[in-house]
Amino acid sequence: MPTNIFRLNKCRNYSEKNNLTLVVNLAAQVGTQYSIHNPYSYIENNITGFINLIDSAKTNKVKHFIYASSSSVYGNRKDPLLKKLIMLTNLLVLCSKQKDQ
Repeated sequence: MPTNIFRLNKCRNYSEKNNLTLVVNLAAQVGTQYSIHNPYSYIENNITGFINLIDSAKTNKVKHFIYASSSSVYGNRKDPLLKKLIMLTNLLVLCSKQKDQ
């Protein structure tokens, strides 16, 4: 979608104008270190943008919506202590992506 997903009206207009039947959401802030210094960017990308895409898809009766999550949600499953540490340091990413799921 070559439009700003942070603006609901632009998402809705694009979906309606192009008669979309499928939305594939790959939009997200990447890298957990960035979230520590720019949490609002993560919230805007991973939550606001996602909600706007879902809303515009629903409003325009888009039949299929595919969402790509992030490995940051799951962490390293081999070491329980490391998994807890990763989950704590990636808290904002984790919350924003799990909220979308």
